Amino acid sequence: MVSFEVSPRKKTAAPQAEAPGIAKEPPAQERVRAKSDHGRDTRQKIIDAGRELLIEKGYADFRLRDVADRAGLAIGNLPYHFPTKRDLIHAILDEASARHMETLRRAVASAATVLGQLNAVIDAGLELIDEPENSAWLSISVLAQHDTELADKIESSDDVFARAVAEQLVIIRPALSVQRARQIARYFAVTLNGFALEFHGAYAKRPEQKARRRSLCNELRSVMAMLVLERYVGGADL
Repeated sequence: MVSFEVSPRKKTAAPQAEAPGIAKEPPAQERVRAKSDHGRDTRQKIIDAGRELLIEKGYADFRLRDVADRAGLAIGNLPYHFPTKRDLIHAILDEASARHMETLRRAVASAATVLGQLNAVIDAGLELIDEPENSAWLSISVLAQHDTELADKIESSDDVFARAVAEQLVIIRPALSVQRARQIARYFAVTLNGFALEFHGAYAKRPEQKARRRSLCNELRSVMAMLVLERYVGGADL
C-alpha cells in the first residue's frame, strides 16, 4: 500500500490594514501626470512673471533673475523651461498671439450682422494697441531693426495675426478668395502697427490726438468695408 504524506496546510496571512495617516503611493502614471502638470504650472508662472516685467521695464532691462524673483523660483529653475532670455520672450509673444486669435474668433461669433462682424474684427485689432503689451512690443520692434532673429519673430507673430484675421474675413464674406482675404488682413495688420507707433504713451492722451485717432479709425472702417464688403460705409453706420 502506498501511503500519501499530507503536507501541513500553510496559513494565509491576514491582510494588514494600512496605518492611519500614511497615504498610499500613487501609481507611476499618476506620478508622471502630476509632475507634468507641475511643470506646466511652473512654465506658465514664468511666462506670466516675464510678461509683467516686460511691460514694466521693457526689453532692454528685462532680466531672467528678476523673472525668477517675481515668479517665486530659484534662478536655476528657469533654464529647464527657458534656456535664454530670448526663448522666454518668444513664449510671451506666442501666448499673446494665441490670446489675440481667440479674441478675434469670439468677437466675430458674437456679432449679429455682417457689418457688425467686420467692425468686431476692427475693434478687436484696435484694442490690441491699447493693451499694456503695446509698450513692450514697441521696445522689441526698435531692437529688431538691428536683430534679425527678433525681427523674424515679430514678422512671424504679425503673420499669425494676419492669417487669423483672414480666416475671419472669409467667414464674414465667403466670396472672398483666401489670397484676397490675406492681402486685406495684411493691410489691416500693417495699419494697426502704424496706429501703435503713432498713438502710445502720454502723447496719445492729448485731446487733439484723441480726436485724430477717432477720425482715422472711422477712415479705417470705411476702407475695410470697401475692401471686404465692396461697399461704402460712412456716417452713422460707422
